[in-house]
Amino acid sequence: MWLSSWNLSNNIYPFSPIRPDSIPCRIYLDRSADAPFGSSLYWNLPDVAAAVDLSTFYGNGNLAISAEAYVGDYLKRNTAKNGIILWGNHYYYNVIQDHTLRFVSNEQPQSVVFSLEKGDYHEMRPILPDWDLLFKWYPEAIKKHIRIAAQNHLVDSLSGEFNRHANGKSDYAFIESGGILINSLCWLYSKTGDEELLILAEKILTYSYSNRNPNTGLVRNSPARERWDQKTSTTEIGLWSNSVIKAIQYLPKEKREKWLIIVENSLAPWLKFGFNKEKGMYYGALDVETAKPIFKTDNYPYKPDTFTSIWNPLIPRHDYPMQFAESCLMLYKLTHKEKYRNACEKWIVTINNQLEERKKRLIYAENYGRVCHFLLGYASEFQDKGAKKLARVLMDEAVKSLYIKKQGMFRSHSGEMRYDAVDGLGILYFSATWIETGISPIGASVYF
Repeated sequence: MWLSSWNLSNNIYPFSPIRPDSIPCRIYLDRSADAPFGSSLYWNLPDVAAAVDLSTFYGNGNLAISAEAYVGDYLKRNTAKNGIILWGNHYYYNVIQDHTLRFVSNEQPQSVVFSLEKGDYHEMRPILPDWDLLFKWYPEAIKKHIRIAAQNHLVDSLSGEFNRHANGKSDYAFIESGGILINSLCWLYSKTGDEELLILAEKILTYSYSNRNPNTGLVRNSPARERWDQKTSTTEIGLWSNSVIKAIQYLPKEKREKWLIIVENSLAPWLKFGFNKEKGMYYGALDVETAKPIFKTDNYPYKPDTFTSIWNPLIPRHDYPMQFAESCLMLYKLTHKEKYRNACEKWIVTINNQLEERKKRLIYAENYGRVCHFLLGYASEFQDKGAKKLARVLMDEAVKSLYIKKQGMFRSHSGEMRYDAVDGLGILYFSATWIETGISPIGASVYF
């Protein structure tokens, strides 16, 4: 089992999970999502893919063997009887107690009772799993998981309403969760040809799309339950579109154009209203009724600031700037429409106007990895030497800060000698490899 955290100071495990107030866990602030004393496959997925890529690069299979063994052991110990993998935001494996644990909020995690466990708090966001890699190793487990989990996330089979949790109850239908469910179902359809999977994916897609505001066209973050995100569209639309665009490759030809139109229509209001020319930055959230920016006036941590924040490491904030940027770049490659090139250019402007902000924060692997990946993709598509140079500068900065030569290891954030799976070191790896080799690694596209 790969450990979710590691202390680079003394290489002794276990170590105290208590964090300094200045460096809280980046996945929620008061929950056990970072899997203390444990292992969390969901947050390790980019690291697993990185290990496989490294094995291929060096022609040595040891890292890939370790990754496959880890995935297999995790699935064996952390799969409910109905087939749902107990991973994500509410489950993890405690390696000291030798138990799967679950928690809902900030309460003390409790051992899973497998005779009763249905995976009702299963939640996948914001990471899209590399289903191809997992399927290569454990095909039956992956097929069963996607079928049962997606069905249990569904609330209404007619409208396509879904819940971020796999309990069939009407609650928060976050579009980031919906996009991952859609992509997963379409991927499995491509492997099985089962039309029912595609029908379910299209229902979930239609549910979010049909709940957009008829006047502004803005898609609500979560239409089902009255809360701030019912009246709001955030840059989460970029993460949603990212997942749906990637799902299009799995569709029959006759459906691809229809789905692409849905994505384009969903992003169009953001491209029209979401950029502040004076500040040179995209907003974090727009009011779905008026398309006006929402100025953040409270201290609630789990929603976007007035402007999208590239360097803020906290998840979930419903703010996904770089995934939005990647969506714009993917749409340009698919359509060659000038408006998507313009959108990408505005993301470059946003990055440049927020560069100084990074100096006020700790360095986190995922933030740097995502910014560098988009810069490299932009440089490759538009032959922009400045973007490529900036990617190199930022990567050098990240490596200099995070690589601990004495241990021969990377820490995942600056400020302390610690690695956390939730910090996305695998994301940084893929961008660093692209910079060093000039080629984006196979499998990297899943995570960007």
